[in-house]
Amino acid sequence: MARRRVAGLAMPRPDLITADDRTGALEVGGVLAQAGIPTAVGSRLEGLPADISCIVLDLKTRHLSPSEAAAKMVDVAGSAYRLVGHKMDSVLRGNWPHEVKALAGVGVKAAIVPSFPDAGRVCRDGVVYVHDLAVADSPFGHDPFAPVRSSRPADFLFQVGCTGDVVVLDATTNAELAAAVEQSLDEDRVLLGPAGPFGVLAARLAGDSVQRPPPRLPGPVLVVCGSLTALSRAQISATGYPVRYVHEATAGTIAAVDIVASPLPHGPPDPDHAERWAERLAEFAWSTNAGTIVVIGGDTADALLQDQFVRMMGLAGTALPVGLAGERTVVSKGGGIGTTDTINELLALID
Repeated sequence: MARRRVAGLAMPRPDLITADDRTGALEVGGVLAQAGIPTAVGSRLEGLPADISCIVLDLKTRHLSPSEAAAKMVDVAGSAYRLVGHKMDSVLRGNWPHEVKALAGVGVKAAIVPSFPDAGRVCRDGVVYVHDLAVADSPFGHDPFAPVRSSRPADFLFQVGCTGDVVVLDATTNAELAAAVEQSLDEDRVLLGPAGPFGVLAARLAGDSVQRPPPRLPGPVLVVCGSLTALSRAQISATGYPVRYVHEATAGTIAAVDIVASPLPHGPPDPDHAERWAERLAEFAWSTNAGTIVVIGGDTADALLQDQFVRMMGLAGTALPVGLAGERTVVSKGGGIGTTDTINELLALID
């Protein structure tokens, strides 16, 4: 294993897992930390925190061109760090087919395990389902920015001309998921998938490490929602707390629980709308006295954290990673993750 120098001592380099966006990176980081693996999440490999065993690197490739995404993957595959996995979108959005092709092009064997049963994602006979709907027939098939046209990962790989040593492995239960990941590891493949398979990988990497209890959340708690998904909006509404739009909110002291969201667009949404309001939400969040910031949506998480490293603490629930950004506790949630009660369950962890 390659080594780095820390305070005059040669130290093993941390293992490297990549992700195509910040919420995905944080999800994997939370899974690893929950298993007792010292983990940081960031968007660069320079200036890594000391005493970590794994770095989860946000490549920010979800919305790049295919060629740019492929080039970034080739760069990390050729770095001094051991690449063990890449977190892809659980509903097959993004540039992952081009990223897999890029890995195969430099001789990397890969296994795609597109299942996360605890979050309602399974792969059966090569078809990915979300809560029993083939993903292309689910609401993600009508995503306003990136509609998913097929439910078969193999179709995406065929379309981009990927011909390397790549396998797609089924899993419909946690036991099958564990077997698929073990097969990938036994065959010395780089693991690709949503957060679910990385829970199995974390158990393998952790060895005798002690599982951590769910972290408690210091108050006051600020929930910022930049996601436009109907599920995320239902989640914040279900709390019963007033939801303010960010352009109407005043910076400074907040209540014990405060919820601030981006306004819904008039007409079809566009990427500029999401980015603009994500920046407003991030600026507002840092201006408050919040002890915990709950950030919903990938663009908002990216705007909030920018180039900061987050030291991961664990999971507050399925796909609810918790970490420290400076002295603030940050919880991240993807827009399409959870049930209507997810934020209510999270708020029950407030100290």
